[in-house]
Amino acid sequence: MINFNTENKKLEKFEQFRDEYIKLIFNNELDRALKFILNLKKMNFSIKDIYLNVFRESLYKIGDMWENNEIDVGDEHYFSESTKIIMSHIFVNEFNHEENQKNIICGTIEGEYHEIGIKMISDLLYAEGFNINYLGTNVPIKSYMRFLNKNNFDAILISVTLKKNLDNLKKLVKSIKKEDNLKKMMVIVGGYPFYEDSNLYKKIGADFFGNDIEDIQFYLKYEKERNLKISLFFI
Repeated sequence: MINFNTENKKLEKFEQFRDEYIKLIFNNELDRALKFILNLKKMNFSIKDIYLNVFRESLYKIGDMWENNEIDVGDEHYFSESTKIIMSHIFVNEFNHEENQKNIICGTIEGEYHEIGIKMISDLLYAEGFNINYLGTNVPIKSYMRFLNKNNFDAILISVTLKKNLDNLKKLVKSIKKEDNLKKMMVIVGGYPFYEDSNLYKKIGADFFGNDIEDIQFYLKYEKERNLKISLFFI
């Protein structure tokens, strides 16, 4: 039975952590922000908790602040880039990785520079033991196809934030589906446009879309237990 008082207290605590993290970043105290995050890990908060309840929630709040004209785009970019720096430190120094031989490729499509969501997902998948090939932002379709054809991948995760980049995504998915050696590979898409239209991923030609990072853990467990093909969802 769920203890709602305990859950509420936990959420309140994470809200405090989120707000303290935001304050440190905007006070230009990057070193203290990093130490603050590392201290949470020493307090036995998991990497997943930190990513979801501090990084993700702080980014949501920063997005709301920008939309409400409380901060400008420079502030928003500074916060995102600072968070990526801290994530990189955690990835290099704090992750335990036991590879399970499942190969995943992650990145954004050509013209798309918003990457923090897909980077968070790739980091968490890495922590789960997946062999992650992270290509970053603005990757041309030809580059994806060359990379896919010279390696053996179980799934590809592509993130799109701006609607103007959906055409490039559709072209990439079409190119993948044409290749006989890639037809069994799962094509998973995510990003803001897919929240607005839950059937958009089907129109794009992709296999899956999910609207919550928590779905990843569920599907990974499901596939691992039944030894089925990977199906992953991401923000």
